[in-house]
Amino acid sequence: MSVTLSKNYYLTLDLGSKLINFTSDTLKLAFTDTAPTTATHVYTDIVSPLALTNMATSPALTSVTWTQSTGTATLGAATWTGTSQTGNFGPFRYIVIYDDTAASKNILGWYDYGSEVTLNGANGDQLTITFGSGLLTLA
Repeated sequence: MSVTLSKNYYLTLDLGSKLINFTSDTLKLAFTDTAPTTATHVYTDIVSPLALTNMATSPALTSVTWTQSTGTATLGAATWTGTSQTGNFGPFRYIVIYDDTAASKNILGWYDYGSEVTLNGANGDQLTITFGSGLLTLA
């Protein structure tokens, strides 16, 4: 299934205010079943984020890149694969990307999967997100 990142309403303000630094900060994923809104600015604004108890994979993104060419900046990251373990992980519909290094854990944006997803821990179900070099583009 192909989904598109919904950029957070505050992202450009947070970048301009130096609250987020894509070249050095740690970006992480949070999972929720409640839709983020324009009022969802920082991690504590996420309604009922799932505990990662039954997720065997770290929520941190790896190989994060921040490049620019002719005035267009692009954020990229390596493919992330989450594996459930022991019990089920979910349900969730939204995957939120946030800056774990920023003091308030500011949100970059989120993905909407269109319906609930539950990973079955007994089966070791996996969720793979391929970010590539086009996670976020600012022109």
